[in-house]
Amino acid sequence: MSGHKDRTVRVVRRAQRRALAADFIRYSGRALAVAAGVAVPLAVASRLLGWPLGWELVLGVPAGLAVVAAGVLAWRKMPSALTAASRLDQANKLHDRVGTSLALRERAGEDPFNAWAVQEGEKAIGQAKAKKAAPIRFDKAWLVWPAVGTAAVLAFMLVPTLSFEKTDPDAVRVAEVRQEASDDIASLRERLERRAAEDPASFIDTRAEETLARLEEQLRAGEIDPDEARRRAAEALQRAADRQRREAEKRDAARDRLAEKMTRAAAGEGEDGERSEFAERLSQGDFQGAQQALERALSGDVSDEERQQMARELAEMADRLDQMAAEEEAQRDRSVEEALRRSGMDEQKIESLRNETDPDEIARELEREGMDSADARRMAERMAEENLERQAEEQAKQEAKETAEQAREASEQLQRERDTRRPDPRQQEAREGQQRESQQREEPDGPPPLPEKDLSQQEQADTSSEADCPEGGESGSQGRQGEGQESEGGEQAPSGTEGQQQQEGQQPQGEPGSKERSEPCAVGGMCDRLGGMGSGGGESGQGEQSRRRADELQREADQTLRAMGESGRDRAGRIARERDLESERRPPTPDRDGTVVDSRRPASPDARERVLAEYFSDRPIDREARTQREELAEVVRSAERQAERAIEQQTVSPQRRSYIRRVFDRVPGVVDRPDGEGSGGGD
Repeated sequence: MSGHKDRTVRVVRRAQRRALAADFIRYSGRALAVAAGVAVPLAVASRLLGWPLGWELVLGVPAGLAVVAAGVLAWRKMPSALTAASRLDQANKLHDRVGTSLALRERAGEDPFNAWAVQEGEKAIGQAKAKKAAPIRFDKAWLVWPAVGTAAVLAFMLVPTLSFEKTDPDAVRVAEVRQEASDDIASLRERLERRAAEDPASFIDTRAEETLARLEEQLRAGEIDPDEARRRAAEALQRAADRQRREAEKRDAARDRLAEKMTRAAAGEGEDGERSEFAERLSQGDFQGAQQALERALSGDVSDEERQQMARELAEMADRLDQMAAEEEAQRDRSVEEALRRSGMDEQKIESLRNETDPDEIARELEREGMDSADARRMAERMAEENLERQAEEQAKQEAKETAEQAREASEQLQRERDTRRPDPRQQEAREGQQRESQQREEPDGPPPLPEKDLSQQEQADTSSEADCPEGGESGSQGRQGEGQESEGGEQAPSGTEGQQQQEGQQPQGEPGSKERSEPCAVGGMCDRLGGMGSGGGESGQGEQSRRRADELQREADQTLRAMGESGRDRAGRIARERDLESERRPPTPDRDGTVVDSRRPASPDARERVLAEYFSDRPIDREARTQREELAEVVRSAERQAERAIEQQTVSPQRRSYIRRVFDRVPGVVDRPDGEGSGGGD
């Protein structure tokens, strides 16, 4: 019985939900039709009147309100359970059995009639269909509102925007120019960021990129003039180029100081006796020769005594480099820093200026601290120079420490190799016997075996090649594996299994092989250091990279200034053409009556006292002033040549170049006229 009751409730609730859905669909169709009808005139009005309304406001807001209103109405019109049961009875022709059963189900036990009515309703519920009681239909409104909504969309897209206010063409041009400048600066910033990502070691800072990004934002916000933005961008690139050049100078100075230190350290070696070729070459500044001498020691082409002497000289050079670093730190000039401390600047600000090598930045900081402009400029130039020298010295000192450490490691490695070259006498006799027996078996008619002295030298050479660095050892072993070992007499050592056994027997006891080869190649690192000093690599190569980056930044700055000049000329020509067209379209202005006033001075002064405007007046040509005009023209031409030379040599600041060019662009039309033209032209 309870199952039938639950079924009755489920069917009735299903009928309620379908009734809610049917009402929502009916109401939403009608509401959307009304919303679309409202959107059409709203879209047309927004376009014609120039209202700043987007499509989401014109179309989305009315449609959203329509859907919400339809939902509220449908919820309020949702039928109750008895109403839904009555609709089920009526639609399925059940003669009110479902409604009576639902109404009397709570009092079924009080009266037999109630129980019978509930039972009849439960029997009839199986025939009840909720679809018949609440059919869902899409009425004509669902055909109307899509058509009207499409009309609203087309109106919003196709109706032209009308403005009753007078549009300023200059404002439109300014907006276009501002957008063009913003795009150019953004493209320039992207190129710099891409180059910095490709070679981050060559770019010392990102201040230029940050300045360009800030200018781009200011242009988009309309806070800065396009020409001013280009000028500042060119200045930022110019400052970045100057910083790159100073970085190149610092690296070259550090390299030169390191070379001087190494030469001085090597010159003090072996003063009481003979010096090795390595020390002799290094003391003369011949770094390539010193590198070759060290490589010969690495390959085993020198005697044990010379190798021991070279190891001792490397250790002494390392000690002298450390001593020089300590002495230079104590003698460093701090006069500018002391002057700033006496002026009252706090230590934190002085510390922040110690790493700055740009005199303009230092001068600005000093002026913010209240220093006079001229004094700040002088102090900034001195401090920038001292900072550059100090940074170069610190870099050279750091490299000197690394060189000293490499020299010590190279000395220790050479000493270890010298110790490993002394084989055990018993092992040497056993190896000599094995070699004689193998040579007699394979070549009975061959030449006699090598003397013990030559054989010992050959074993020492083989041992030295095995005790070298991984690079040298690999190259030597590869040459022997392909062709076999040859003795000094021209005999070829056996290959294959016998050769391997012979090589295993020849390995000294004091040279296990694995430990020595796993250590870093200190002598090789010292060779690389000398090669960088002598061949222009190392820090010199980094300085050359900084110069190339500086040249690239300088070219970008010049292109930016040229683009600013070209865009300015294009804008001027376009504005002039548009003004000419406007003047042609304007009606002629009536003639104005007035009195002509002659404001010229009654007396003609001396030619040297005339102002420039008088040379273009309607007075006749003064032939007596011919000499003065020729002298003036020659002076102007000379000034033009000097200005052009200053621009080419980059001795003029970027913000002054365009102004100087504009001034002297007008010179040829003034000073190069023939005699028949000039003051009488009236142009």
